[in-house]
Formats: sequence, structure tokens, C-alpha cells
Amino acid sequence: MEHNQQQISLDLPESVRNHERGQYAMVFSLLVILALLTISVWLQHRNAVEKTIQQTRNLTQVLSLQLEAEFDRVEGVLHFVEYMLQTMPREHRTFATGNRTKQQELMKDRLRILKNSFDGIEAINYFDNGGNLIFSSKPQAESANIADRPHFQLFKANPQITRTFSDIITARTTGLRSLAQTRAVRDDHGNMLGLVSALIPMEWIDSKLAGIDTGEGGVVLLRNSETTVLLSRFPRYNEADFNQPLPVDNPIRRRIDGGERAGELKYTASTDAETRLGSFQRLTNYPFYFQAAMAEAHYLEGWRQYARVVTLITLLLMVTFALILWRMTRIQAAQQQAVTSLAASELKFRSLFNKSQDEIYLHNVDGNILDVNPAATAGSGYSHEQLLTMSVYDLWPDDSGKDEITSQWRSWAVGEGTHLEYQHVKADGSRYYVDIITNKIDYDNKQLILAILRDITSRKNDEKALQNSARSLQRNNADLLRLGEVMAHHFQESTRRMATLARMVHNHPCADTDPDSRQALLYIDEQANRLSQLVRRVQRYLELDESAPGITVATAVRALIHQTLASSAAVDADLHIATDLPDLPLPVARLRRILSIVFNNIGHYRRDEVPVTIQVSVVDEHDNLELHIADNGSGIDPAHREQVLELFTNLAPGKNTGSGLALARRIMRLAGGDLRLEDGIDGGIAVVLTFGG
Repeated sequence: MEHNQQQISLDLPESVRNHERGQYAMVFSLLVILALLTISVWLQHRNAVEKTIQQTRNLTQVLSLQLEAEFDRVEGVLHFVEYMLQTMPREHRTFATGNRTKQQELMKDRLRILKNSFDGIEAINYFDNGGNLIFSSKPQAESANIADRPHFQLFKANPQITRTFSDIITARTTGLRSLAQTRAVRDDHGNMLGLVSALIPMEWIDSKLAGIDTGEGGVVLLRNSETTVLLSRFPRYNEADFNQPLPVDNPIRRRIDGGERAGELKYTASTDAETRLGSFQRLTNYPFYFQAAMAEAHYLEGWRQYARVVTLITLLLMVTFALILWRMTRIQAAQQQAVTSLAASELKFRSLFNKSQDEIYLHNVDGNILDVNPAATAGSGYSHEQLLTMSVYDLWPDDSGKDEITSQWRSWAVGEGTHLEYQHVKADGSRYYVDIITNKIDYDNKQLILAILRDITSRKNDEKALQNSARSLQRNNADLLRLGEVMAHHFQESTRRMATLARMVHNHPCADTDPDSRQALLYIDEQANRLSQLVRRVQRYLELDESAPGITVATAVRALIHQTLASSAAVDADLHIATDLPDLPLPVARLRRILSIVFNNIGHYRRDEVPVTIQVSVVDEHDNLELHIADNGSGIDPAHREQVLELFTNLAPGKNTGSGLALARRIMRLAGGDLRLEDGIDGGIAVVLTFGG
């Protein structure tokens, strides 16, 4: 008693320490998981931000390149007009000698042809140094003066300037909202002779911005980089913002004024109080910049959903860990065992997972391989690049059935598939068996075939070795039985003769004169009878193993079918059995159990006033053996045939427990075969017992 108490006192502190270590481990695990979840949320947020920045940066760069090219094109047009003004008097005699009206008509035609040759130009005008309209591409343009326009005054005030742009103006020659791209015409001394102007309609620029998708709440705009005046924006919002510069303290204005040509920014718009993230890009040769931004509510929508899911998972984890810790506190010994079991299960799972090398192929319905995993390259011996140039048919030993398989793939609906075993050919020409599960999926708006392969060559070799061992064992058992029969014959014959001779001597008169001889003869007779009984028992013991491997005689199979039917609910059935029944690799007791289940079901589900007919047939081909038992009963709907093979599934309540067919299939599967249901006689059902090759 003292020893037990001492043992308890010694074990208790260690148990408490183990319990505390388990609690610390649980808390540490929870913290690690929470940290990982937090990091994943942060990474998702960062990815969303980086993706938005990249998208808006690409948008601004594309817009900048497009508008830069348009301005270059317009600049070339203005250069050509200036050249026309300089060369027209020398090259066109009518222009040089004609009056003002004639000159205007000639220039109008030239400018109109030039203007119509370029999209995005509403009008081309030439003004003299007083701002008066001299030539215009507009046929009905009236006289106009732009001396009060800021861009004209800028040319007058600064002889060094040869090119400038206006803000948004209502053109006096067209009456449309336009952006004027202008170029000064000067003499060799820098004196201003006139002004060439191309009117770019704002509607044309607005349409460029309207074609940009920045998502719900997003915005894209164009500003003058020198004055920060707003020229175009989509969506438009407040019209009063146009032709207005940014405040001096605006962050983007500071960056533009500081010489930055491109960058990213996050801001809260004063127009709608919407927080946005975007990019800006200045044009290289012209005083403009584009800005594209997406609303935070839009580009973080996916991240917020992910964060909500992670938050829910976190709460569930915290509740779960709290319950586990509470359970550990209440039942210390049980929790320790649970932790040990969990650790063992986790180790086993990780070991199995790390060793799993299933091959995965993704291909189209024509068999062309689109993608594979590393296990596929390791299993097939081909490189990833080689497999992507191949078809799955290239991995088959031959292309027989190719057209049928391709047609089957095409006819499948999404989610439909199959399961089969086949051979594949490696890159070195060797073959190996694979278990293939295929399924049709919808991937990237395409219907593809996903195939998962597992190398079962070792299993196939083991199955063949097991079959060879079974055949060898069967032969040995037969030899042993034959030996037993021979030995029994010789032993029985010898003991019979010995007993006969003993009785003959015992009945001789001389035996009465010698009591010792008479006693010896009685002993010999007794031992002979005992030896005969022993031989019979040994013979019966050997006969017990004769049927263990299965029923191997056709007459025995036929007799078993008749016997089982005679004791079933379908005893009065009209039975038809195939002429030649093969050997069945199934023990008698198990086959009798299956037949009893099948025949009883036939009797229970027979049709009223219709005689029961049962046909037993055999299909033996391609190393596969099938025993078909078909009836003309009420049958089973094809949609429910797989269901009735599940345990306790009964489509007609009250007739049986619903476990018979499930038990029969389990017996077959334990024996290495299977059981399935097919169409029977006149709407009945057929039970098919399959024995693998």
C-alpha cells in the first residue's frame, strides 16, 4: 500500500507537467494559426492594393501613349499648314495673284481635305497677328477674333513660345467645347505673323476616357500638368470643376510641380468623399497628365469578403480551442490520450500526404494535354514540356478505342466521369498499370477532362503473385488430399486384414488353451479398430480444406444453385442454368450466402400472376469472369440501382431489412470481386457477380 501511494505521488507531478505542456502547446498553436491568418489577410490586402496600382498604372500609361500620339499627329498637321502658308504664294500662281476671297477658298479646300484626313480634329484655323480669322477648314466659318484668348496673348507676350494649348473653350469657329492645340507662325526675327490652330473636340477626348473601366466608384481624368486645370473626367460629376486648377496644397499638385512624371497615390476626393487608390502619368512632350483611380470599396471588396471568412474561422478556432482547453482541464488523463492520438493521426496523415504521388493530367476532349503535375512527369518519364506537346493517347499501349473514348468525352456533361484501370507507356517504353479517375470540368470557360492517375503496378504484381500462390496452394491441397486417400486406403486395408486374421486366430480352438495368446489377439483387434477410426478422422480433417479456395467443379456449382433455390422464397421458379459452368473462386459458404440473398429477393419482388423465371449465365473473357443471375420480376429503376447496394436501403418498406444486396456486394469485394445490377428479363433485374482476372 505504501508502495502504491509513493508511485502515485511520483506520477502526479509529471502528469500535471504534461497537462500544462499540452495547454501551452494549444495556446502556442492558436497564436501561430492566428498569426498565419493575420499574415494571410495582410498579404491579400497587399495583393489587392498592388493589383489596383498595377491596373491603374497600365491605364494611365496606355492613355498617355495614345494622347501623346494624337498630339504628335496634330503637331505634324500644324507644321504642314505652316509649310502650306509659306509655299502657297510661290507654288500656286492663282493664290499669289488672286484676291482675298480667292485665297480663302483655296485654303479652305486644302484645310478641309487635311482636316477630313485625320480623326479627332474638328477644325483647322489660321489667325493673323491681330487674332483675326484668315483661313479655316469650316466651309461656313464666319469672321472671328481670338485676341482675347489667353493662349493667343501668351504667344504675343513671349516670342520664345512656339506651341501652346488652351483650356476648355467654346470655339468661335465651331461653337463646340474644344481644346485648341496652337502653333505660332513667326519670321526670322521672332516676330509673330499669325497663329495656326487645330480644334480637338472635348467630346472626342471624353469618349476615350469613357471607354476605360475603373470599376464602380472609379474615376479617370485629364489635367493640364502646368496649370493643373481639369479638362476631362469620367464620370463627369460636378460641371463646375472643369477648367479649375487644383489647390496649391493638393498632394498630387505638389508632386507634379516637384517634377514627378509618374506615381501612385491614395486620396479622398472632395467631390464625393470617396477614398480612392490610383496612379498618374505625365505626357513626355506635352503639358498634360492622366490620373486613374479605383474606389476603395471596389478594389477591396474581395479582400473584405476574405477577411470576413478569416474572421469567422478565427472565432471558430478560438471557440474550439477554448472548448478543448476546458476539456483538457476537466479530464486530464483523457485529454492527454486525445493529444497523443491526435499527434499520431497528424503524423500518419502527413506521412501519407507527403508520399502520395498521384499523377494529374488536364486535357481537352480531343486528348491534347494542357497541364500536368510533377508526379506525372516523374511517373511517365517525360518532361513537363514534352507532355504539353503530347496527347494522352501517346501514353496508351495502342490507340484502339480512341474514337469511342473521344466521343464519350464529348458526350459527357460537366461533372460526369468514370473510373477504370489501364496501362500506360513510359518514355523508355516500359509499361505500368494505373488506376484512373476522370471527370469533366468547366475550367476557364472551357470544358476539359481532369484525370487523376495512381500507379498500381505493384498491386497488380501482388495480385498475380497471390493468384499464383492460390493456384499452387490449391494444387498442394489436391496432392495432399490424394495422398490422404492413398494412405487411408492402404491403412484401412492393412488394419482390416489385421483385424480379420486376429479374429480367425481367436476363433481357432488352440486359442482356448493359451490365455496369453487370446489376450494378445483381443489387443490386436482393438488396436486395429482404433487405427481405422484414426485414419477416417484424419481423412475427414483433410477434406475440410478441399472447398476453401472455391467451387472448382461445374456440377458442384450447379448442385449448390439448386439446393439454395429449393430453400428460398423463389422455390417454384423456372430455373435455366448455362450448360458449362466455370470454376468460381469463392468458398461454398459465401457463395451459398450470396445465392440465398439473390433468390430470396427474387421471391419477394416477383410480379403477381407471372411465373418466376431465373436464368443463370456466364461471361468469361479478357481474364474477367462474370456470373449473371437474371429474373423477370418487378425490376429496379436504373436511377436507384446504386442506391439499393448501400446498407439498409429498402425501396419497398416492409419486405426486408435492406441489407441483403449490400452484404452480398461486401462478400464479393472481400473476395476481390464485385457485384452490380443490370437489366434482367422483361423488365426484371440481373445480379452480376464479377471475379477479377
